[in-house]
Amino acid sequence: MKEFYYKAKRSPNDITQGVIKAENKNSALMKLSDEGLFPFELKEKQSSKNIFKQLFSSKKASISELSIYTRNIADLLEGGIPVLEVFTIIAKQTSHTFLKKITQNIRKDLQEGQSLSWSMQNQETGFSPLFVNLVKAGEASGTLEASFLRIADFYEKKNTLKNSLIKSLAYPSFLFLIGILTIGILFTVILPNLIPVFEDMDVNIPLITKILLNISNVLEAHWQVIIIAIIVLILIARKFLTTNEGRIFYQKTLLKLPYVRTIVLKKELSESFYSFGTLIKNGVPPAQALLITKDSANNLIVKKELETILNNFKKGKSISQLMESSTIFFPECVNMVRVGEKTGSLDKPLLKLSAHYQRDVQSTLEMFITIIEPVMILIFGATIGFIAIAILLPIFQLNFSVT
Repeated sequence: MKEFYYKAKRSPNDITQGVIKAENKNSALMKLSDEGLFPFELKEKQSSKNIFKQLFSSKKASISELSIYTRNIADLLEGGIPVLEVFTIIAKQTSHTFLKKITQNIRKDLQEGQSLSWSMQNQETGFSPLFVNLVKAGEASGTLEASFLRIADFYEKKNTLKNSLIKSLAYPSFLFLIGILTIGILFTVILPNLIPVFEDMDVNIPLITKILLNISNVLEAHWQVIIIAIIVLILIARKFLTTNEGRIFYQKTLLKLPYVRTIVLKKELSESFYSFGTLIKNGVPPAQALLITKDSANNLIVKKELETILNNFKKGKSISQLMESSTIFFPECVNMVRVGEKTGSLDKPLLKLSAHYQRDVQSTLEMFITIIEPVMILIFGATIGFIAIAILLPIFQLNFSVT
């Protein structure tokens, strides 16, 4: 028997929590339901052995791994292989611990007569709402292989965008680290060795040289404390950014930066438009498609805007009208969605916008690299040059005094 932590409601204002024993998550849900509880949070209680095991194993699959996983399923389904046999093959082929476990669970549910979408929805740390609803729509229409192809395309697009971002930041990050390391060596190794030389000189040391020497003395005397303080600050920042307040603060800050705002918005809109357009193309009603897209959004600012649009859309307003009054959508979004609403084919402009913004983000990132590299070289070159001049000034003054 497993133990599950739960939070549940007896009534709108009566919330209770505790631990319940059951064979699996579904059994736990049924037990809570029999007790008149409506659970809104249910997590398996991990033993110390399981926690230790999880520390050294992948809990979730990366976007790249999900892309390969869904593409393999789509290819097998396209080949006419039955669903149960597909997941039997995938369970044997996949080497990723998390995906293997989930695939085995799905295969077991399918053998017991459950639907694929039901099984995926009830997996621990399960699939996204977009994933589940596309599978559900594919089952209803008999086009399950097409649904998996669209899911695979979604993850491939997302992975391409992520790789472009990593590639764009890799070299600037390398330059930044080299620059910081060089300046650190100058302050902790070069300058301390020059202090006795300057003290023996019978010459007034310039102010900028005195400032650099004082900084060097502080770094040399307290470098351990400074490193510990930096590590603690990084850990606190990381912890803060895992909270909703931290994520909102971070995302709002990014959206206030002129150049970064465009990249972030276009990346998020590209993913949201692809989700929304794909769901509508699969026959999901617009209101439900908006809800799923909202739940699938990673950016909390975008999620909030989509929630506002959803609430007002239910009141009878058009999506293009609501997008026009929002601050996160570009004018071309409003125009293309308005055309899609008039023609009755909303999925086409949404998917076109998604592809357009993906290309736009990639080209913008490439332009960012061409700009940021010389700027960083210039900044660090000027900083190191300034330190070099500050070191050489006392020597020049001594030469002038001798002559």
